[in-house]
Amino acid sequence: MKQRIFILLFFISFAAKAQITISGNITNTKGKALYGVSVSLKDSYDGATTDSLGNYTFTTEEKGNKIVETTIIGYKPFEQQITISSNPIILNISLKS
Repeated sequence: MKQRIFILLFFISFAAKAQITISGNITNTKGKALYGVSVSLKDSYDGATTDSLGNYTFTTEEKGNKIVETTIIGYKPFEQQITISSNPIILNISLKS
């Protein structure tokens, strides 16, 4: 019986720290994929860099209103507020040079 309670509590605590996936694609204003763009949640260590197709994905345990920021040399920095709850977020971004 004690084992079952321990296992149940273990999975409940694991679910409480669920990670949310944030992903998307970054292009320039002409629709060309941008490689090497830094994408992150402002004031956190969560983030990623875009691949050769402009795609990025990362997970976070953050919740609530946060700001996604992107930076790459030659383009204007981009910031957008998002609300992180329990659903994955897809955020496609177009950067201006």
